[in-house]
Order: sequence, then structure tokens, then C-alpha cells
Amino acid sequence: MISGDWPAGLGLFLFGMHQREESLKLLAGRSFKKFLREHTAHPVKRVLAGIVSTAAQEFFTSLDRLRGIEQPSHRFENLVELKNKNESLHATMHADIYQEVAIDALSEVQISTLLNVNRELLSANQSLLAALADVLLDLESAADYESIPVSI
Repeated sequence: MISGDWPAGLGLFLFGMHQREESLKLLAGRSFKKFLREHTAHPVKRVLAGIVSTAAQEFFTSLDRLRGIEQPSHRFENLVELKNKNESLHATMHADIYQEVAIDALSEVQISTLLNVNRELLSANQSLLAALADVLLDLESAADYESIPVSI
């Protein structure tokens, strides 16, 4: 990163962290806890909850590994891998939700909630990755990263 641009990258990173925090607050809220308790009684619904938590843990573990990467080219490759993983997670969760819809296992409120949580996770993760790209990469690499199309 060129010396004068790091504050902007830091600002974007902090914005991404704020978005992540707001999403997690929604997840940790009383209504979501009630939703989770009520709707994980069915084995299929427990599987969905497990998929979400496992995927999130995997994503954040991969994100944490970025701290130890010294080579800028490896940082770029890892950020692209994380971007693809984020999109794949979103698509998988979306498909899983609609599989549950097909067997009439979810109410309209549950469907709406799950789709909204899935969208917010995608958005927060994209913001976080974009901010990290601005902080960890030089200007040209950060621009290259931003130019990678989102497949979803």
C-alpha cells in the first residue's frame, strides 16, 4: 500500500468490522436465540445450523491465517480464495434453505430470516475482505482484487 492511502484502507477495514459486528449482534439477539432454540429441534434444521457455524468458523480461521502471510502475492491469492469461499458458502446456504422450503419444513418467517441472515453474512464478509485487500495489498493488487467479479 502506498503511504498516503493506508488511512483509507484502514477506514474500510474498520467499516467492514463494524458491519460484521452489527450482523453478529443480530445473530446474538434474543429473538434469534429463540428462533435457533425452536427451530433446531428437527434434525434437518440442526444440520443447517451446523453447516452455518462450521462454514463461519472455517472462513474466520482462513481469515486469521492472513496475518502470517509475508508475500504480497500469497496475500492476494488467499484473499481471492476467501472471496470464492464466501460466495460458495452463500450459495450453499441458499440452496440448503430452498431444499427445506421444498419439503415444507420452514415457515415464511423462518425462510425470510434465514435468507436475510445469509445475505447479511455475504455482505459483511465481502466488506471485510475488500477492506483487508486495501490494507494488505499494494494499490495495483488491491485494484485487481476489486475488479474480480462477484459470481453471485
